[in-house]
Amino acid sequence: ADKELTAFQHSDAAVPLSMLLLGDLQSWGRRVGPEVFGAVVLLLSQTILKRLQRPVTYRGSVPTPEELLQRAEVLYPEHRKATETLARCVALLWVSAGAIPTEILTALAASGGKTPAGGIMMAILRAIPEEGSNKEVLGEKRPQVMQHLASRARPVLEILSALHEAPAAARLDTASSWLSPEILGADVVAVAVGVASSPLL
Repeated sequence: ADKELTAFQHSDAAVPLSMLLLGDLQSWGRRVGPEVFGAVVLLLSQTILKRLQRPVTYRGSVPTPEELLQRAEVLYPEHRKATETLARCVALLWVSAGAIPTEILTALAASGGKTPAGGIMMAILRAIPEEGSNKEVLGEKRPQVMQHLASRARPVLEILSALHEAPAAARLDTASSWLSPEILGADVVAVAVGVASSPLL
């Protein structure tokens, strides 16, 4: 069984099939217990992420961020790990495209960080800096991507500071991922001091 699973996860059919199963949860989810269901949706989500993180070897179809967000919204918040994995997939696609949509900040601000959509957007923001450091995925685009992230860092931190009703731990974790010398360069100390005196803490 392990060999078949490994073969599936390395195949070009892994992503489209995983997306299909995640998009049709009711047809098979009711036939298994909650523990099995949780394990399967996490496995499917991780399969998608692992294949998307290997662009050199993956030749299958790539889901859109919108399709991934739809799957994540259905799983949130009961299946948090699977949701966060799909959120990381969205972050990876946005980073690979070289731009972070301004709509994510607008949506996060509008949600107050406490709705399902807000929770997912927070998870995406938390994953973006790490995916931006993925040299295998970005290749020669990485310096430009890091510059783009640097231009987004302050607006991200400002919005996180304003989300007073969102869980403090989630806001801090997300802010910490953006407080990187690799993103902010020499400004990291000044920005960190600003965060320390902000409503984030």
